[in-house]
Amino acid sequence: SVPYDCPPWLPAVLLALLAPASAAHSSLEAAVRGEAAKALSEFKRTHEQDSLAALRAMMDPDDWDQLQQTTSSATYFS
Repeated sequence: SVPYDCPPWLPAVLLALLAPASAAHSSLEAAVRGEAAKALSEFKRTHEQDSLAALRAMMDPDDWDQLQQTTSSATYFS
């Protein structure tokens, strides 16, 4: 078993989570937005060292940027 592998279908799954995670003002329940964002952040945390470079190579640059924006913490200076 390879828990941090990036199979070809993974970018599509992450992109499916991006829409609800980044929906600021929509009809989606806050819980749905929160869970989608939490899942993406947890994925990034657990895969950061091992497979994010491979995932980046599999994704469109715009999609990669959106994933990074959604999973990065806002700071006082941003």
